[in-house]
Amino acid sequence: MMENVTARATAAALRSRVVRSAPAPMVRVVRWRWDVWEVARLCLRTEVRRFPAHTVRNIVYRRTGVALPRTSSIHWRAKFCPPQRVVVGEHTTIGDSVFLDGRDGLTTGSDVNIGSRVTIWTRQHDPDDPWFAETGGR
Repeated sequence: MMENVTARATAAALRSRVVRSAPAPMVRVVRWRWDVWEVARLCLRTEVRRFPAHTVRNIVYRRTGVALPRTSSIHWRAKFCPPQRVVVGEHTTIGDSVFLDGRDGLTTGSDVNIGSRVTIWTRQHDPDDPWFAETGGR
């Protein structure tokens, strides 16, 4: 997992340098393609949760940015919000129809079993706040 974080940081630094030195029209095209890919990944993740083949579903999750080790699995109809901030540990099973809220980041440990129809939230609204402000679960 640590190599993944280091690789992402290196890629972000390189991307930042390229954006500063590239011509403006090229930057717009690349950003447009990136936005299209982000939307396509979101749609693919949303629709693949209904696909009955367990192995195919987990491969698609891994290819579209979900941190899912090969020893772990996600059963069908699972939802993530946003999936990039949900990190699944080794030998972890996530049951069907699970909702994982990753807005504040969510990491499961190793050897965890999350049962079917479980909902885990990382953010909520403060009922004592006059504006019903959103608060984190950290």
